[in-house]
Amino acid sequence: MDRLPIEILQQICLNLEGPAYCPPKDLSSFSQINHLCNQAAVPILYRNITLIFNTFQDLEAALSKVTEAPRATNFAKFARRLSLVCIKLSSESEFGQARPWTLEPWALNMVTDPNPATRKGFLEHYMTSCYSTTGGDLLSNAHRSIGITPNWAPVVSLIASLNHLDQFDFITNDDFTANLTEAFWRYHPDCRLNILGNQKVGPSPLYPDTTSVSRDSSEFKMDTLQLPGLHTLTTAISIYYRRSAEHQQLWEMMPFLFTSPGLKHLCLKPTDGVHEAGVDLLKATWQSLIDKAKPKAISQLESVTIPSNRPEGIMLSKLAAAGDLSQLRSLDIGCVCEPGKLVNVANLLPNLKRLFLDLDRRNQRPATIETDIEESMAGILAFRPLEYLYLRGLRDVEALDRIIQRHGPSLKGLALVPNKVHQYPRLNSSKLLEMMNLCPNMEELRLQMKRSAGNQAECEMYKALGTFPNLQRLFLDLDFDARPKVPRMGSSPETDNLDLRRTFINAAMDESLALQIWTKIKDKSPSLKDLRIFPYGNVCFAQEERYLLDCFARSYRLTGHNLENPGVPVMEQIGKRAWEIKRARQNNWDESPRDEEIRLSSRVVSVLQSIWPQVLEQTFRSEWCDCWTSLPLQPDTQSW
Repeated sequence: MDRLPIEILQQICLNLEGPAYCPPKDLSSFSQINHLCNQAAVPILYRNITLIFNTFQDLEAALSKVTEAPRATNFAKFARRLSLVCIKLSSESEFGQARPWTLEPWALNMVTDPNPATRKGFLEHYMTSCYSTTGGDLLSNAHRSIGITPNWAPVVSLIASLNHLDQFDFITNDDFTANLTEAFWRYHPDCRLNILGNQKVGPSPLYPDTTSVSRDSSEFKMDTLQLPGLHTLTTAISIYYRRSAEHQQLWEMMPFLFTSPGLKHLCLKPTDGVHEAGVDLLKATWQSLIDKAKPKAISQLESVTIPSNRPEGIMLSKLAAAGDLSQLRSLDIGCVCEPGKLVNVANLLPNLKRLFLDLDRRNQRPATIETDIEESMAGILAFRPLEYLYLRGLRDVEALDRIIQRHGPSLKGLALVPNKVHQYPRLNSSKLLEMMNLCPNMEELRLQMKRSAGNQAECEMYKALGTFPNLQRLFLDLDFDARPKVPRMGSSPETDNLDLRRTFINAAMDESLALQIWTKIKDKSPSLKDLRIFPYGNVCFAQEERYLLDCFARSYRLTGHNLENPGVPVMEQIGKRAWEIKRARQNNWDESPRDEEIRLSSRVVSVLQSIWPQVLEQTFRSEWCDCWTSLPLQPDTQSW
């Protein structure tokens, strides 16, 4: 058995393993049929425990399934990873489903793998993410709190019973309490701890009053920072506001974060303070702790995440003053609100390899856009050559040219993500060939392309993408909007018939067209293994137009790992289940028209029949979601 190929063992588990929310099946009958295979499968099937809950009663029920015989014995022997996941669980009867959709693997992925800077890969997470045709997330799923002071005693008992726990994921906004810390010190001091829920560190920094400064009943204990296995920490930085004065920021806690010997990933989530009293007292208390404890900075952080619209420049400068950021490899700034300070940030991080930036500032004044863009560009160019760069909201080709000139030779991964109004660098085949020459090491790429009914120019862009010599993973955002100008946000006028016809043609994506696009790229790029095709652009269309575009714009993932038919890629429609849930929700909302209530106007039906004349008008009116096929690529056609 020891010499069985790993592929065979994995195939055994694929046939036996259930979803994360279900404990492994009883394998007693299987063991009688094939004892050797059972021996190989059990350690793999029982290596992970995932406890998913919404209430304490849910948690107790999940624990009972793990601690009952004979599973308890197998988990005790073989479990290597334990995850606590607190999410909203919709009722089982919602939309006629047998289980809450939040438990499905694609939905859980939103919760268990939230921070790009902490992921091992670059684009892999996004290849299966569910997006709407407007470009945002199709559905949201986030970890939450039970809502009461949690009783982790049953979890502590489970931790004590496991013989070889290597990793613990705390994915809940509840407190990581003292009894959990004590359990890991006692039973698994070297276990890797990933704390993804926002934690309060120290003497009540979120409760600025005299009585709560000394309160420690439910706080994140300072000795948790000393656990050798603490690997990932999400913590709150409080910001307090006073009337008639600038806000004060509580940074005194930062030196203590660097006292954690094994901490590698730090996520800072600022929290607005609601109290006006006690700020000076808090600062004095923290300073007293510093003077008394003299915290010694020993952490060697690998990543820092600042996910919200906050002053990232001062945050990072304070972090650099408190500890050593010289070994930082990944930085994720959820929204750049201090573009002028990016240059200073670059100087603080000499060994940065991966940079994630959202350049699309919230509530940005039009008069400052050009200045902010130029300052952001100066900051990006100030970083030493990067290996991976993720940019949301980059607007023009000239800016991309400057970035490629600076970072192109070292880049292994580049992701360009359009902003909410679909502004992005407009590329053509010539520009893609220039990029290929300047980025010889590119392995992962995400960018936007303007569809043009599969004509020659569009096909040339697909072929140009195939010239990247080392490209393995490609995410294509295909902009299907054929209107010469997008209406202002908030409006939804009827689209000109010719523009609407072109938009429908561009949006309609089926398996046949997806395979054609794969072939165009793959013929020139034998290294390509993974392609995501995502049609988008559904902004400011009239209601019936918007509904049709949602039906037409199907997203596909194609991978080259096809054991049954090596010459043909494996193809999967991404987001189909999420769309079913989304539409079911809309059909249950009083303010949203049901699918059967959507009435296609004669104008729209006429446009549809000009594209698909073989489809009867009545069919369009009754089965408009499924009665069409995509138009094929037309490489010999130069115009519409």
